[in-house]
Amino acid sequence: MITLVSLLSVDSIFYNPQNKADITTAVRQKFYNRTSDHVTLVRVYKSAEENNFSPDWCQRHYLNLRALQTAANVRKQLKQICKKIGVPLISSKKWEENICSALLYGLLDNVAVRQPDSSYVSLSNRQQAKLHPSSVLCQLSLESAPEMVVYNEMVLTSANYLRTCSVVETSWYQRLVSLKGQDVCVMRLCGAQCSSYVTSRDVVYNIVFLRFGRGTILCIQLEFKTCRIRSHA
Repeated sequence: MITLVSLLSVDSIFYNPQNKADITTAVRQKFYNRTSDHVTLVRVYKSAEENNFSPDWCQRHYLNLRALQTAANVRKQLKQICKKIGVPLISSKKWEENICSALLYGLLDNVAVRQPDSSYVSLSNRQQAKLHPSSVLCQLSLESAPEMVVYNEMVLTSANYLRTCSVVETSWYQRLVSLKGQDVCVMRLCGAQCSSYVTSRDVVYNIVFLRFGRGTILCIQLEFKTCRIRSHA
């Protein structure tokens, strides 16, 4: 999750030259997760890291090397902060699934539901928007289009777009909405804002909030080793 937060804290890692949309899509196919732009970003970063952020490799895949290097630096600093305050960093084999569920928890106000005309309506502000053309979700057929998505930002222009999206299950959303009503006890810990609260039965969440760069808040769920993010303008 720290990798994703780092990537969302920098400029786009994708370089999209004009009139080469088909080419860029073809060379990046191996990175795409059909249901998540967020997972796709992390996949790209992992591959770039495995190739030592090679300029030639990045050029072949139409990637912004400077943005990837900046993300790597941000990631390094975030890891140092987590180590300083005693937050364990544990990877999971199910990291792709965990990212989507954690994003929903952190961005619960950024959930949109599909409409009959294939557009989406945000549940928080009732704004109507379409998936951004750059989203991997746009490659899905109309029959496979997701009923609910969580998005990183809504771009308000002459046409509204949801940028950087992931598919979420309706059941996840319903469960988390019910948990949001729980009382939260807030305290300060090592310069970070930490909260602990019981959400249901024996489920206890211990979350550390880290403010980093561009207003990004990294939230790490200690018990279950999942994280959440919330980006602010």
